[in-house]
Amino acid sequence: MSSGQRPVLKPEMVLEYNRGKKGIDVSDQLSSYNSPTRKSITWYKKIAVDLLSIAVVNSCLIFNELQRNSGQKKLAMLSAHEIIIKNLLQVRDENQTYVGRPQSLPENKHTFEKMTKEPGRKTNKKRCKGCYNKLISEGQSSKLAGTKASKVITWCPECKIVLCRPCYNTLH
Repeated sequence: MSSGQRPVLKPEMVLEYNRGKKGIDVSDQLSSYNSPTRKSITWYKKIAVDLLSIAVVNSCLIFNELQRNSGQKKLAMLSAHEIIIKNLLQVRDENQTYVGRPQSLPENKHTFEKMTKEPGRKTNKKRCKGCYNKLISEGQSSKLAGTKASKVITWCPECKIVLCRPCYNTLH
């Protein structure tokens, strides 16, 4: 590099810093487009969100590098955020498989559904079998466990068991 008439060389230390910083600048740029950080949250939550965002950017870059070798399309940063969030929240698509789930894994046939209301009944709420069994195993009497177990309107039709969401997640 030159300024005016005589050439001015950058010190080797500056060149090395710029080479090392390039990857971090790209990562910061990519994470800034879809940043979930808000002004209103406290500093320690901002740090956690920033670290999570950096992890998403890094995972997307690694994924795209692996996809480039196999000739498939790149994954956009926003799509990467959506896929990770859907997997964390266990949101299912129309085919009842987790979004982004590898097809080699066996598909879970169990579903978590609302029960249909039986004719002539005021409500279709029933006691959760998982909560009931948990209370029994803790030493509660069957009568007390029957009154303390959660009342729910959901079940697993494959198992034919009435379950609340936490018990369904534990059993399946």
